[in-house]
Amino acid sequence: MKSWVVMKWNNTFIKWNRTDFGNVNRAHFLPTEIWFPDIALYNNGDPDVPIAGGRTKFLSHVVCDHRGVCIWSGAATFTASCDIHIEQWPFDSQTCNLEFGSSSYDNNQLQLLPFKLRDHFPEGNNNWKVESLDLAVNETDHGHCCPYKFSQITYSIKIKRLFGYQMFYVFAPCCILTILSMLSFLIPSESGERIGFVTTLLLSLMVYLLVVPDSLPVSSKEIPILGMIIMITLVIISFVLLATILVLICFFRTDIPPKWLRCLASKKLYSRGSSPVKVKVEGQKESFSLRAVPPGFDAIQAAAEIPSTKPSTPNEPNINESESISGQVLWQDISIKLDIIFFWVFVLTSVISYAFLMVNGMR
Repeated sequence: MKSWVVMKWNNTFIKWNRTDFGNVNRAHFLPTEIWFPDIALYNNGDPDVPIAGGRTKFLSHVVCDHRGVCIWSGAATFTASCDIHIEQWPFDSQTCNLEFGSSSYDNNQLQLLPFKLRDHFPEGNNNWKVESLDLAVNETDHGHCCPYKFSQITYSIKIKRLFGYQMFYVFAPCCILTILSMLSFLIPSESGERIGFVTTLLLSLMVYLLVVPDSLPVSSKEIPILGMIIMITLVIISFVLLATILVLICFFRTDIPPKWLRCLASKKLYSRGSSPVKVKVEGQKESFSLRAVPPGFDAIQAAAEIPSTKPSTPNEPNINESESISGQVLWQDISIKLDIIFFWVFVLTSVISYAFLMVNGMR
């Protein structure tokens, strides 16, 4: 965090009469030339900076007036160690405490008093927005290390993550891959491209997963929402692949389906080639209906469905009624039914899953 630090104290050893020194009102000193408070950030998170404060951190000059009032001010960058909860990442808000105090002067020797907080919050950056800033003055004994306590000032900064980057580069591709996988049920089964299409989508997601985890926060206690969205996308596409395999197995079967499966298939879902067609045989007074040979059926099976006709005799009455062969539910009809069922099941599952995670993360 980039900040502007201002410290003010009274040094009774630095006083002078202005009239004796040409009306000089103030003087500049290096921090190493006069007494300087060893105020530092307790919860320092920068491994390259052993002490985030004191003379090693604040290098600009100290300004003292003739009354002994000394002011140090300057820009400083702090890296604090804070507890982060990533369960709602990237819709999370974090609170980080910056704890400042002395390591050698107890509260009887050095009392820290805060300046008045400004009305406006400090500016954020491209990833974070500052929501609130609170100030508290308390005492600490550094974990019962010393028989006396130290004065401490704690700044509590609440920041909210700006999630536009993660939504554009992580969530949007997951939604696109999920939609494309469900559209695979609209590809004709006889095209032979359905399994290859879904497998390509699955491989694309796996390649994408090689890059995305680098931007995810590492934690074994909590799983971020965006990580759950990625895993749900992987599970959905995997089950779409399994459903596609099941549909193709049904489509290319040539035996008679079981009765319970025939009950599931609606007659309205007959394939175009399986609709009955009336045929009038010359020399016969009765007509019968034929059905085109569906995929997977040979001519012998089709011929077995044609009823045998008997030539009419003069003694027999003319038959003018038409008889049609009742349509049989084929495996191809069942595969069409499964395509519709799987399509809507995966659509509802995806919408409910994504909506639940998004609402839970943004509330």
